[in-house]
Amino acid sequence: MPLLLLDPNLDREHGHHLEWDLAIARAAQARGEGVRIIAHRDFPSDNAASIPVLPWFTFTTYGTASSDPVTGRYDDFRLFNEALAADLATLPPDTLRAGDAVLAPTLNENHLLGYATWMKGFDAARAPLFLLHLLFPAGQGSRPGDPLTALFYRLGLRKAEEPGAEIHLFAAGAQIARDFTAMLGRPVAPYPVPLAPRRSGPRPAGARPACLLFVGDAKSDKGVLLLPALAEALAAAHPGWDFVIHANRATAWGPAATALQNLAAIAARRGNIHLHTARLDRPAYEALLESADALFCTHDPAAYAAKSSGVVWEAISLGVPLIVPRDTWLSREAEEWNAGALTVPEHSPEALAAAFDRFLAERERLCAASAAAAGRFHAVNGADRLIEQIWSLWRPALPAQAAPRPATPGGAGAEGAGTAHWLGHDAELTFPWPAGEAWQIEIATARRIAPEQVEVTSDTETPGRVTILSDGRDHRDGQIRLRVSLVRPSLRPPASASRPAAPDEPDAFRSGPVRAARVRLDEILPGSGEEYRHLDLSLHGLATPEHAWPHVKLKLCRMGEARHLEFRRMPGWPAMFEAWPGTQTDRYGELLHIPADSGPPPARTARDRALLDALSRCLKDVVIALRDGDPERAQILEAWISEAELHQRSLAAGLRRLEAAG
Repeated sequence: MPLLLLDPNLDREHGHHLEWDLAIARAAQARGEGVRIIAHRDFPSDNAASIPVLPWFTFTTYGTASSDPVTGRYDDFRLFNEALAADLATLPPDTLRAGDAVLAPTLNENHLLGYATWMKGFDAARAPLFLLHLLFPAGQGSRPGDPLTALFYRLGLRKAEEPGAEIHLFAAGAQIARDFTAMLGRPVAPYPVPLAPRRSGPRPAGARPACLLFVGDAKSDKGVLLLPALAEALAAAHPGWDFVIHANRATAWGPAATALQNLAAIAARRGNIHLHTARLDRPAYEALLESADALFCTHDPAAYAAKSSGVVWEAISLGVPLIVPRDTWLSREAEEWNAGALTVPEHSPEALAAAFDRFLAERERLCAASAAAAGRFHAVNGADRLIEQIWSLWRPALPAQAAPRPATPGGAGAEGAGTAHWLGHDAELTFPWPAGEAWQIEIATARRIAPEQVEVTSDTETPGRVTILSDGRDHRDGQIRLRVSLVRPSLRPPASASRPAAPDEPDAFRSGPVRAARVRLDEILPGSGEEYRHLDLSLHGLATPEHAWPHVKLKLCRMGEARHLEFRRMPGWPAMFEAWPGTQTDRYGELLHIPADSGPPPARTARDRALLDALSRCLKDVVIALRDGDPERAQILEAWISEAELHQRSLAAGLRRLEAAG
């Protein structure tokens, strides 16, 4: 799955946009995928850290062109969207193919309509996989609202929802995702934050405590004007602490430049103020964040009421306690992750200094909360998680199944006698091969597959041949090449061609016609009484005589007398359903709850109905297999057997009701 990043905001060889794009690109490369970046035309090179770059786009999302006090924002909305659409329409012909994934990682209302207009120009059957990441506030929902921003977004989203090539929308974090969900009228899930640093180790023993007062570009809306008075007051009141400021002077002008000059003079007098004004590379930047025992966010609360900040995510990821302005995106994001954070009611040096005294009084609690929040953040974020989210969309675009049939009339067996399922990213087919017969495989694709993505191989001693029939679409060289493994009848996925086949292993369990190659206990969250608890488990190689699923993951959940099964569509969870039946979403993404007292929602495909039916037959045996394989937790798992049996009965009864209702 070659990945094409479209980033008009990438206009220099340093800074946040470069690090963001490179994190995504390197994660894709690590999985063997080709990556290319289309950047702003001012980008000074044709590569970034060995990633090919094409400088191309005319405008970033941040600029302004019109000075008209009445129509200026509308003028810019039209200019920037039309210019982007024109830039995209004139890309070199070899820039992208149908088998590519195309991601715009940072955009706002001044580019959304341009992207959507260009993407809707593709034939739906031949289009690449299109993804748009909504980074900025929606203009509605979050405080404060902005009717013009909301209007411009609504126009772009209306275009994105038109018939034609599908456009997948994701948003920056749960807050902005909720706003776009409300605007669009359907769930918009958060995308995993690609920059999710982890601590390199414990703090050095005996190190002086350090507070990071500021990190980033020296801009007024980030609070650089407050720093001289704040640094002076804190350094005098707390001589045992170091107060560190990193303010990039390259962006400073006017009052911000004056504030840096004043800071330099204060730092020269105070031994515990450390001022850095040069730009930092990524490793040095992360080391600076990691060295902090606390981080101030001196951002202007009016400017950041709904606007996000990457430094908050990075601090949460590293487990650094925060001091943030009240009633802003920053404070609400700390609450989303239950991170250790104190809020400041006023934007003044005095209020910020008083907040530091509160931090010292609550330091132990805040540090513990921040460490726990870091674990939750890492569970769903990071560049690898983002690539998994993209892959989860790409995999269903491959053929759902293919049926072998006799190549000549009168051949053994009937058409469709065997069914070959796609199994994960390797796109392998497995089906019975009748001795002495030549068979053909007819493939129907949900979207065009580039020939170089997959290839045909055959390693069977059984006489016969493999013929790949065109599905009638233009596939450049007129055919689809697939990697095909031909095996004796079996429900076990074939081994990868890159390693020898492993010997057959016994199934982890068999429950009537349902079997699984392996079951795994992912987590037990204990509880009692009214407390929430769950059993998180995975089934690998789940199969019935007609269907097979490489990986199924679910939770058995209980709170008091309320019980439900939980499935999720998010990074870290497999793509189990062909047509996702869930309608709910939370801050982690889309979810499906099946209450024990009401049964499942209608499944839209036979394969999805078969999955629910398989679970209605095997959940109890799955938990028994887990209990028998884990003597240390056998007693805990014993209590979940009756829960699994209850869910089995509920699923079976619900499926019968749905069948009776037609």
